[in-house]
Amino acid sequence: MSMFPSLFRGGLVAALLISAPALHAQIVAPAVSDIVLEVVSPSCTPMDIAYNPVQNLYYSVYGGGPSCPIITHDGATGDELLNTSSSSHDWRGVWWNADVGGPEGNPCSSCAREAIWAPELDGAGFALATGQITLTPTNQPAFQSQGDLDTDMNEIIYYSSNQIFRVDRDTNANLPTLSLSGTPAGANLNSNLIGYSGIADAEYMLWDFSNDRVLFYDRTGAYQGESAVAGAPPTSDSWNVGFANGRVFIWNGSGWNGYIVGPGTSAPAPPPAAAVPVPTLGLGLLVSLALLLGWFGAAQLRSRSA
Repeated sequence: MSMFPSLFRGGLVAALLISAPALHAQIVAPAVSDIVLEVVSPSCTPMDIAYNPVQNLYYSVYGGGPSCPIITHDGATGDELLNTSSSSHDWRGVWWNADVGGPEGNPCSSCAREAIWAPELDGAGFALATGQITLTPTNQPAFQSQGDLDTDMNEIIYYSSNQIFRVDRDTNANLPTLSLSGTPAGANLNSNLIGYSGIADAEYMLWDFSNDRVLFYDRTGAYQGESAVAGAPPTSDSWNVGFANGRVFIWNGSGWNGYIVGPGTSAPAPPPAAAVPVPTLGLGLLVSLALLLGWFGAAQLRSRSA
């Protein structure tokens, strides 16, 4: 469930956005505690999160074999809606791809299906075990890489060994690699994870597990800022952390704690409230009221002249 009333949370985020440095005004620093994604029966290794902006849903994925789940969560409450216990994919990274109309993601390298996989969605947007291969091979740099999609450049991005790797989403061609620079002293980065923020000049997000903070880098690999996450559950150099919808999600042992670090995607607007019909007065009633008011006015005049 959300940890703050939505109105208060929205106002707090707006205030933080306004007070942030102008160059990266969309970085929310420090992070704001937000939604918690419920997992009723945890199984396998927690890997990553994707957000469905069309139906306001989150998807959490898990690794360890094709029998591990993909779970659909309510985007407003975090409640678990469907646990597809055998997802047919050994998940590592997952993201939303509007071009395929749903989530897709990469597995571990050299796994049973070394390909980008897009699960089928039912009419309500819930993820199913059926799906399709959308790209193969993955061209990821390491066995356990957790990819994300740079939606502005249409590139799948990966992180490994102080470098950011890029793959053209359409052609599957490897693009020039970026080396990180300016990383703060004392930072220890999750070995496999990267996220795409959508923030100009601070596009890439990495998780510093020693200091509980998201580090932001630009398209040259240069460090640009950070968002500290107070009270985050403990993490290590692998797994248990994901990025989606302007948030970092951290596994708490029985679900995912979400923290706002960027603007995210607006949830679909609720349908407008039905108009309440206003009763109208019939012509006869209006005439009767007019006659009554006229009689009352005449009576007042007679009483004054008496």
